Amino acid sequence: MGRINNDGSRLSPAQWLKQKALVAGRWVTKEALEGIGAKPVMTFFDVLASFEAQRKAEEDAQFRESAAFETMVQGLDRQQGDLWSKTVRDLVQVMTSRTGVAGVPVVLIIDDGQFCCSDRDESIPRFANDLWRAAHEASLPLLMVVTHWSGDWNRLAADDDRSLASKLILRCPPLKRTELRLTGGDDLTALINAALPELSSEDANYLRTQAEGSPRILKELVQKVCDSPYWMEDNQLSADAKSEIATHHGEVDKWIRERILRHADPRVRQTLALAARQGMEFLVPMVEEAAAELKLDLIPAAPALDQAETNLCAISATNDVEAMFANRAYWNCSRELLGKATPSAVKVGAALSRAAAALQADPLRWRALAPHQQLAVNQMVINVSQEVAP
Repeated sequence: MGRINNDGSRLSPAQWLKQKALVAGRWVTKEALEGIGAKPVMTFFDVLASFEAQRKAEEDAQFRESAAFETMVQGLDRQQGDLWSKTVRDLVQVMTSRTGVAGVPVVLIIDDGQFCCSDRDESIPRFANDLWRAAHEASLPLLMVVTHWSGDWNRLAADDDRSLASKLILRCPPLKRTELRLTGGDDLTALINAALPELSSEDANYLRTQAEGSPRILKELVQKVCDSPYWMEDNQLSADAKSEIATHHGEVDKWIRERILRHADPRVRQTLALAARQGMEFLVPMVEEAAAELKLDLIPAAPALDQAETNLCAISATNDVEAMFANRAYWNCSRELLGKATPSAVKVGAALSRAAAALQADPLRWRALAPHQQLAVNQMVINVSQEVAP
């Protein structure tokens, strides 16, 4: 079973394999076959596919290590650094009094400060630290308002100066720091009654207190109770249920992860993973381009994201160009799907980098993006470049 050459001569299977393998950049040698883990029962086409996969992996590595890519990343890094410093400088200038002009007070509000830590997002703590230090040294009128889960406050305060909580405690003197504790409002009762109408008022108050006024956390708690029949005894929460709920601050991600794995279509999980690789906010077309690059059989990104928004409440603010995760808990859980629902995070990152390079090289498509969308693409490329390839 050979193949006919262009001149009419017949090639033996071995000759044909060598010729085709050369197209994939490989001589068929013992070392080459060992390099792809070839087995005696592999077909010619399996060998060729393995050669091609190996070649593509090497091209990815070369792309990430190339001088052109390094130059591009360094340029983007400088742009991001300049933007970071410029934002701090601009805010300081706004707060600084000048001759005949009073400085304008600045109020900086940071929501969900518990996600600003070393294992989640270190960028906001660094930005807040730089701004606070500049304002403190010059006695400028800056008020920083941070919301934070109280259950995580003490744990993150000891995060070796890498969380927002630790930076606030280290940098902000007690006399300039005021802690306010909020209680859940009665308006959240309707959410509990709709899902657990028979629950006692005492236990309903307990759930509200544990949620610390957050509808998102309360929804996850209520959903977990509904999914765990053994938690209920005569319409009351069992002792075991309360014991587990008491530690819910570290379990919310786990509960969300369980729900995504249990209820989400596998292709929706792939879409969430590709989106999460870009960041909290992401471009929808980049999800589809990365999927095509990785040869993933996805449903179109828009319907998949609609399902994620409607059925999982994982996505919000969706349109044809950009979308964002509902909160960092959903983003973190979706990032954990990388390497499970999709190829590894590094391979997905490489695919996104190539898609970004193609986007930046197309003037019409690049100019069609809003400045904040271009910034998001640049930041994603920088983040990917800082990873170590396997």
